[in-house]
Order: sequence, then C-alpha cells, then structure tokens
Amino acid sequence: MNKCPISYPKRCADGTCVEAYKTCRIAKCPNTHPIKCLDGLCVETTSSCKKSFSLSDFDQCVDEKDSKFTIPCADGRCTKSSGECRPVLPCPEEYVRCQDGSCRNFVGMCPVLRLTCSKKKPYMCENGACAFDSYQCLNNVGCPKNQPIKCKQNGQCAKSDKECEEKASEFSLFNGCSLNFPFRCTPAG
Repeated sequence: MNKCPISYPKRCADGTCVEAYKTCRIAKCPNTHPIKCLDGLCVETTSSCKKSFSLSDFDQCVDEKDSKFTIPCADGRCTKSSGECRPVLPCPEEYVRCQDGSCRNFVGMCPVLRLTCSKKKPYMCENGACAFDSYQCLNNVGCPKNQPIKCKQNGQCAKSDKECEEKASEFSLFNGCSLNFPFRCTPAG
C-alpha cells in the first residue's frame, strides 16, 4: 500500500500523491549527476549505469503485496515503471550516508530510523542505492567492488583486464556473434 488517500490514490516518485500517474512531475537528477539510470541512480555519464539486471535484482520486489510493482529501484522501492524510481544521488565528499538515505557530516548526526532498504537488499551504499552487502555497491564507473573494472569492449564489469578480454569473446551481439567475430556470413549455396 502506498499510503495515499483515496482521493489521490497514486504515489509519484517524488512522494506526492496524485489522481493519475500522468500528472506526476518528472523526478530529475541534479546538474552534477545529470544522468538518471533505469533504477533511479544519478550518475555523471551513461557508462556509469548498471548495464544489465540479473533475476536476483528483481527479488526485492517478489514479496510485494501488489504484484504490479515489479521494477526494482536503487533506493529499495518497487515501482510499476523505471520512470517512477526516485533519483538517488551520491553524498558530497566527506559526508556519510545515513540509514534514512540522507547525507550528514558524520554518523552521529544521522537520525535513528529503520532501514529504508528491503530485507533482500539491506545494505545502503554510499551512493544511496540498496545492495545485499558493501561488495555489491557500485563504484564511479558503475561496477561492484568485487568486479571493479568496466570493460571497454562491451561495458560489462570484471575483476581484471584479462577477465575483460575473456568476457569479450563470450559476449554475444544481437546476431549471436562474439565481439571478436562480429559478422555472420550466409552459407554459399
């Protein structure tokens, strides 16, 4: 339940309640991080957005009472579309992320609240996104700590440059070919 009154039953990404979703204001990212990824994370460039989503990313929405809210947002909420995900921004330098999602000078200034992340992704990363643990938090190029390198060949994340080379040969294009052999020839016949 979205806790909106019956007269304004729809909740927008910015938290306001409206009569119909089409009247929601579009939640925007600030000029410092102008790109809004599909999950709501605000970044400097599109290459910093997560390139793909695994089935486990959608697990946070499985227990939702209303099954139409199936899109996982970075802040731990589930929505009907990625456009409804709230923008999630990194904290300024030398600030810490509190459990309520706010940024403060130090942990002692954080309000004492329950976590805003779901049980399936309980850890709140420095950028405001929710993850299973700190190793799944994305760095500034959009990769988790356990695979911190963004491969130039295909945008996937890897542990090393060598793994990027290996993944390039495994990665398939829309035509089923690898990046090393990108063209499909028609058999002579």
